[in-house]
Amino acid sequence: MVEWARLLGHEAEMVDMMGLAGPRVSKMVGGAYVETVRCAPRVFHALYCAGGKLSSSERRSPVYYANRLVAEPLLRYLEKHPADVILSPHLFPAETLTYIKEKGLASLPVLAVSTDYTCIPFWEETRCDGYILPHPDLMEEYVHRGIPAEKLFSLGIPVRPAFSEP
Repeated sequence: MVEWARLLGHEAEMVDMMGLAGPRVSKMVGGAYVETVRCAPRVFHALYCAGGKLSSSERRSPVYYANRLVAEPLLRYLEKHPADVILSPHLFPAETLTYIKEKGLASLPVLAVSTDYTCIPFWEETRCDGYILPHPDLMEEYVHRGIPAEKLFSLGIPVRPAFSEP
């Protein structure tokens, strides 16, 4: 996404939000995800299905409450590195930023970039200013999950130009 933004003439920086809470947190969160998908796909599938059943626009999930724990390190980072807009390529920072905005701790625009070809569980917990979707066929699914249609933009997944070369 950084290359994509820079090609459009913007300054951009990619930050590992979990890394702001410390390298152990980043390794634990990222490592747990990758290892579960790689070594125990059935466990990942079961967790994903459970998330689908828990997911609701009526209440917040344990995932939301876990992600709000990273709010303080993210706010400290943003104080030192002001931004005009934040692009979130993952649910976790989108949830943290939702918490920050709802508590009135920051008001900068947040755009979520969905890199999945489905509306994964818990997106409806977020309150981003816009959602960039990989394909127009997903619009109805996101609306059905409670995300306002006027916040959905089917622009594709921003990738490096090298991926467009034959």
